Amino acid sequence: MVKKSNADLFLYYVSLELKGAITAQNWTLTRLATAMGRNKANLSLWLNGKRDMPIKVLYEICALIGVEPRVIVGRAQRRLQGKTEN
Repeated sequence: MVKKSNADLFLYYVSLELKGAITAQNWTLTRLATAMGRNKANLSLWLNGKRDMPIKVLYEICALIGVEPRVIVGRAQRRLQGKTEN
């Protein structure tokens, strides 16, 4: 098993937090992609950690769903700290 770097883990946690926020705000992937004018497949790849998410995309999503990017990033950072302290 290949150990993920902290950067990879952080991106993974950002994606998890963002997906949770999207769902909590009652958005669907289709609706979000349409509102952003982006391809649904690319959005899925970013949200599932298959591709590195550009910071611009994080901000676009957060603006649409009404969640501050700092909230998503802060939660991801706390997850990472908990994982690396063990």
